[in-house]
Amino acid sequence: MFLTQENLQSHFERNLNFAQEIDIATAWATSGIVLRMLKRSAKRKQIRAIVGTFGNATEPGALEILNKIGQLRIVDGRNPLFHPKVYIFRGTRRSVVWIGSANFTRGGFEKNEEIVFETEDCDSASDWFEERWNNCKELSPDAIQNYRERRAKNPSRQDLGDMVGRPDFDDGARLSYLNRAHDWPGYMKALYQCDDWYRA
Repeated sequence: MFLTQENLQSHFERNLNFAQEIDIATAWATSGIVLRMLKRSAKRKQIRAIVGTFGNATEPGALEILNKIGQLRIVDGRNPLFHPKVYIFRGTRRSVVWIGSANFTRGGFEKNEEIVFETEDCDSASDWFEERWNNCKELSPDAIQNYRERRAKNPSRQDLGDMVGRPDFDDGARLSYLNRAHDWPGYMKALYQCDDWYRA
């Protein structure tokens, strides 16, 4: 079955409803509707994500959420460029895989013209994911912060920012970052999160 931007979100949600295990491999990840869907459904699900950071278009906040709700590996694939878009949904009665053009970004699921092929023939995609997962380094405790600092020094190019989509946090959401800060490290983290929004 071919899916386009008109039905990606509804089919993603449908697949979340039956899936107990979800594997994602994507060139970039940002905030947006599908990240919120995944976060809401994460309880009692096993989630693994391999996310690329080339061009600094991936949002550190999205990495933090993926790491919190599941297991995360980060790829700084430049040679060759890490550019897959693979989504595997495994349930007790059925499993499906998506392969296509949609990154796990606001642009990929809300803004761009995308196409995804959905199939129940998951074996080769699952084998590929397992091999890629095992070849990635485990996430170090400071990996996301290191990426955040690297991104602050070298923001993503405008064309990449347009492709992945700007974060959809309004002023009140950004202010809530500061309201949750109760010490200096928390305040600094909140400022970084606000910076991520303005830089994207």
